[in-house]
Amino acid sequence: MRYFLRIQYHGGAYHGWQIQPDAISVQQVINESLSLILRCDIETTGCGRTDAGVHASDFFLHFDVHDGVIQDEQLLVGRLNSLKLKGILFLELFQVKPEAHARFSAYSRTYTYRIMKMRDPFLEGLAHYHHADLDINRMNEAGKLLIGEKDFSCFSKRQTNAKTNICRLDYIHWKEESEGIYIFTIKANRFLRNMVRAIVGTLLEVGEGKIQPEAITDILASKSRSKAGISVAACGLFLTEIEYPEGIRL
Repeated sequence: MRYFLRIQYHGGAYHGWQIQPDAISVQQVINESLSLILRCDIETTGCGRTDAGVHASDFFLHFDVHDGVIQDEQLLVGRLNSLKLKGILFLELFQVKPEAHARFSAYSRTYTYRIMKMRDPFLEGLAHYHHADLDINRMNEAGKLLIGEKDFSCFSKRQTNAKTNICRLDYIHWKEESEGIYIFTIKANRFLRNMVRAIVGTLLEVGEGKIQPEAITDILASKSRSKAGISVAACGLFLTEIEYPEGIRL
């Protein structure tokens, strides 16, 4: 039987989602917690592989168990939360079709990135400090040039295991949430490693007037990581929504 588990986590306490040989990860502590409570070895598969310091307000994982191991889904969620794992909240558990996959069944993912122009102690670890003035209109103008199915090699880490660097970007937008607080939202069918943070870094250069909005077209065409901007800090990045096809639940 296959189950989906929906969670939230604060990435500051972990070295990313994926199990690491010499550092603690979200996947590791969840595998250990499920194995402890269910009294069998559990291995989970996540909907993505967030880097160290990246947060998730909406994250799904799946795991398989024999029939009868889970008697009460809501009770299991309660028992997991009773462990009080640092920075992790368990939201929902439900059975899915055997072929459902937390990563490959998802048809879209949405990330947000928060920037603070003035330091705020209550946003430390949750937003990236960037003091320069930004022209949001110019940044949105440049962002529109990224919409569609394109090769995003220039915004990807080198030497990844990705079979293709083609992604379909559906939505991208900057807004000033409150005075000095900027929110960037981006939605696509898939993302390459470091892609969102590299796009943000590049659009910040547009917002500061260092490059023109139309330069984005040439940067994309170059397929060269060195042509794009720096990758901004992980702390401001949140995975906020994963969408799956209807009928995936049993």
